[in-house]
Amino acid sequence: MHRLGQLLFIFLIASFGFLALQAGPPQVNRSWPDKGELSRSLWQRREIAYVYPDQGDMAATYRKLFEGQAQRRRYLKIQPVPASRASGIDPGLPLCLVGTPASNPLLAEIMRDLPVAFQKNGFRINNHTYKNTDQVLQFEWPHPLNPDRYLQVITGNSDRAIAAFIERRISRWRLPGDYSIFQQGKLIVYGFFSQPQPGAAWTVAAGREQSFLRNRRSVYSDAFFSVDYIGKNPPATEIKRFIEKQKSFLQQQFSQIDIAEKDRGEFLPIRLVLYETAESKTLVTRNSRFSSWQPGEQEIHLVFSDLLRGDDFTGIAEYVAWKWAGEIPNPLMRRAAGVLFSNNWAADGYIIWAGRLFANGDFLTFPELFEHGRACYYVASPQLATYLQFVLFHDGSGSLRALLRAGYDGYVSIEYEVPVDYAVGIPHDVAYLRALLEKIGPPKSASDSCNGAHRVGGAR
Repeated sequence: MHRLGQLLFIFLIASFGFLALQAGPPQVNRSWPDKGELSRSLWQRREIAYVYPDQGDMAATYRKLFEGQAQRRRYLKIQPVPASRASGIDPGLPLCLVGTPASNPLLAEIMRDLPVAFQKNGFRINNHTYKNTDQVLQFEWPHPLNPDRYLQVITGNSDRAIAAFIERRISRWRLPGDYSIFQQGKLIVYGFFSQPQPGAAWTVAAGREQSFLRNRRSVYSDAFFSVDYIGKNPPATEIKRFIEKQKSFLQQQFSQIDIAEKDRGEFLPIRLVLYETAESKTLVTRNSRFSSWQPGEQEIHLVFSDLLRGDDFTGIAEYVAWKWAGEIPNPLMRRAAGVLFSNNWAADGYIIWAGRLFANGDFLTFPELFEHGRACYYVASPQLATYLQFVLFHDGSGSLRALLRAGYDGYVSIEYEVPVDYAVGIPHDVAYLRALLEKIGPPKSASDSCNGAHRVGGAR
């Protein structure tokens, strides 16, 4: 019996060994990193490969965008890679997949393991479907084939919207959540992923999503303004009082720039989006000003709370000035136009602030007023607004419109009021202006100036 038992034992061991050989090597489930570990894997490499679609109508647009992105980034090296050449990427390099599942085959391969699903009429995440062709989703996720590898995805309902999103240079470190949804450059939804336990796979945290899209509703509408509100229910009387004030400022601006009653319909109704908190407005617009507007947009965004209100009219004034001028290519002049027609800019009004800056010896030189990035907005804007005011009140709305639209082209006079000897200062300023006008070049046609030539006048 003892001998029989030994033989049975040997047979069982051999059988298990045979089965193990048949099954191959043991399968090991790789644990998933936490969010901090995933982020560190990116910054330890300080390099990321952006894989973009190189087939279809948008291929050339994508290529141009990512060649520009590669030149822009200082802290993170970007390696643009066409999808057809992605096989040569270092398998450990952080990765960003760009495009739709239909345009980027690498994204299509791993779609079933990502937190988003594409349907016939849009994409779906956290039990909500987004159907608008302008909506773009951006998120970070461990790569399904190698969880230690950082993966970012920029996708959406159309490649055109995705390309426009990238062109606005919305970066990963600006994301307020683990995933964010944008529409025409504005944040509409953000949410988070969770990890039930260390090493476990990530899931969507269903109860931690913030939707500005679903929390937005119409609160007021008339011939002048269409108003949406993001937040809790605002007092209707406060909204109406606010709108009446904005109407009065709007009518003043129309009058000052000589827009006749019959032509005002081209500007109306103006669409306003009010926010209960400054934080919400900043997250959505990426602009911390209480009242703001960006060229090309059809909505002005304002903070509207008990403590803070963007009621100084600057954002609305910028929009009206831009639409009236046709275009204001210089961003400093655009903002200064908003300040010019504002109501008590920075509490005391721009004229008071310009006077204080002048009295303290902080008045900027002429080039600093017009060159973007050379001076702080809060210093340059009130001073440049006084210059625009001078043009409007002394030369009329036609001259202001021409200045905003294409730059001044005509007589230039020097008003000299500095402590330096005028016999020294005026020739210096005249020489500077002549050199500047030579750099600009002659008018395109004689009709562009008073009689086809630049003139530099003397002191007054």
